[in-house]
Amino acid sequence: MKQLLASSALASMVLFSNVALAQNADEKPNYDFIGAGYAHESSYNDGYLLEFEKSLTDRFFISADYRSLENDGEGNVDLNNKLLFADVGYKVFQYNMLDVYAKAGVANYKSELTMPQNSFDNDDTGWHAAIGARARITSWFEVDFNIGMADVFDNTQDTMRITTRFYATDKLSVALQADSFDAFDTLGLSVRYSF
Repeated sequence: MKQLLASSALASMVLFSNVALAQNADEKPNYDFIGAGYAHESSYNDGYLLEFEKSLTDRFFISADYRSLENDGEGNVDLNNKLLFADVGYKVFQYNMLDVYAKAGVANYKSELTMPQNSFDNDDTGWHAAIGARARITSWFEVDFNIGMADVFDNTQDTMRITTRFYATDKLSVALQADSFDAFDTLGLSVRYSF
């Protein structure tokens, strides 16, 4: 199912990009922003997300994405999951409004379970790698899709993210995201400031 969704998203992005190329040749995907917002995980965990990207050169960029999700359960049982990806990316292919990129870096996953008489804490740092495509379809709409892998706790997991971004101004935008990673199958809504 994930492979079908991934293939459909990538095919749609390429199709929309080709249709819009002639009209939006000057629009470029954005890699310089900070953002913050709300995250919701399918099993009723809620929390927040922080995100950052910065261009280093025309080809290289850095990115960081942090999510913290909490579940205040019954009987004073609390579960807190935190996930951080910090990557260095390279734009492998650039054509007008479409970029194809690869990125790799570190992944940190921390899970805390607190009960009235006991608490458990698991924390591990591993690696993360992904390939993706980002297209500025119009001056006010951008789409990003990537798939990859992350290895923490000696367990390799597939990762996937689809992001749609709507620009209110050149500096201010709203992003809607769908993510998949282990226990972090989340939906996110964030406000981004471009610099």
